[in-house]
Amino acid sequence: MSLFQKDFFNILIKNYGFYIYEIEKENKWIAIKTVENRGLYSVIISKEDEEEENFREAKEFLESKGVPYSIHNVILSTNNLGSKKENSIITHDNYYRIVIDVKTKSINSYSFNSEPLVQILVSLFNGGYENKVPWYRKIKIGKTTAILMAINILVFIGSVLVSTFFTGRFFSNLLEVNPRVLYILGAKDTVSILYGGEYYRLITSMFLHGGLLHLAFNMYALYALGDTIEMIYGRVKYIIIYFFSGIMASIFSTIFASRYIGVGASGAIFGLLGAALVYAFYEKHRIGKHFFTNIIVVILTNAFIGLSIPNIDNSAHLGGLISGLALSLVFYNMNLKKRIK
Repeated sequence: MSLFQKDFFNILIKNYGFYIYEIEKENKWIAIKTVENRGLYSVIISKEDEEEENFREAKEFLESKGVPYSIHNVILSTNNLGSKKENSIITHDNYYRIVIDVKTKSINSYSFNSEPLVQILVSLFNGGYENKVPWYRKIKIGKTTAILMAINILVFIGSVLVSTFFTGRFFSNLLEVNPRVLYILGAKDTVSILYGGEYYRLITSMFLHGGLLHLAFNMYALYALGDTIEMIYGRVKYIIIYFFSGIMASIFSTIFASRYIGVGASGAIFGLLGAALVYAFYEKHRIGKHFFTNIIVVILTNAFIGLSIPNIDNSAHLGGLISGLALSLVFYNMNLKKRIK
C-alpha cells in the first residue's frame, strides 16, 4: 500500500467509520462503510491501467456480501487521463470515478456522487485535513449499536436513581448499584429462575450493570465491536447474535454460577467476539491475519482478567462466546451457500 493510500484510508477509518479489507492476495485493498438504506459504500484506489481489473475484483468481493453496494474508484493518472478519458467504459449503475493527476496533486474529473470523497482528497492534498475535523465528528456509531448502548445506559441511570431513592446515597450507588435493587429490576438469580419461573431474568439481566466502571467497559466493547458485526452479518443477524449470546450467557451463569446474582452485557459482547472470530478465521485470506490475531488476543486477555479478578462471571463469558461462535458459523455457512448458488 502506497503512502497516499495509507493516508487516505486512515482518514476514512479514523474520521468516517470505514473498515479496510484485502480483496486479493496482491496487496489490493478496499474501504467499506455501511450507509443507512444504501448498503455498502466502498472505495478503491487504482492506477489508470488497473481500473477494470480492480473494479471486477471489488465487484466480486462486494457481491459476496449479498447487500446493495456502490464502488468509488480513485484513479491515479500520470498522463492527463482526466481530460482524455472523461468516462469509463465500465457500465455499472453504482460505479463512480475520481481521476487524480498524481504529478500536480489535483482532481481532473469526478462523478457527482463521489463529491464527499473529493473534498477529503482536496483537504489531504492541501495538508490541512486533520485540523478541519472537530473531535466530536470522529465518533461514529451505527444506529443499531447506538440503540443497544442507549438502552443499557438508560437502564443503568434508572437503577442508580432507584438505589438512591432507597438508600439516599447517589455517588456510592453510581460506583456500585445496590444489589437488592438489581434483583428487583431483574438480575439473574438461579432460585428465582429455576424455582420461581422468572425466566424474564435471562434477558433483563443483560441490560443491568453493577456500577459505572462495569457499564463503561461493556459499552466501550460494544462500541468497538457492534458496527463491525453489523457490517459483516447484517443488522438482523447482528441483533440475533447479540440476544442469543446474552441469553445463553445467562443460562450458563444460572447453571454454573448459581450462588450469585448476575448482571451485565458482557455475555452478549463475548458472543460478538465469537462472531468476529469466525469471520476473521474464514476470511483471513481476504482481509489478512491481523484481524484474526487481534480477536484472539482480546479473548485471551479477557480470559486472563476474568481468572485474576474476583466477582467476574466467567461462566457467562464462556456461554456467550460459545453461543456467538456456534450461531455465526451457521450464518456464515448460510451466506456461503448463497454465494455458491
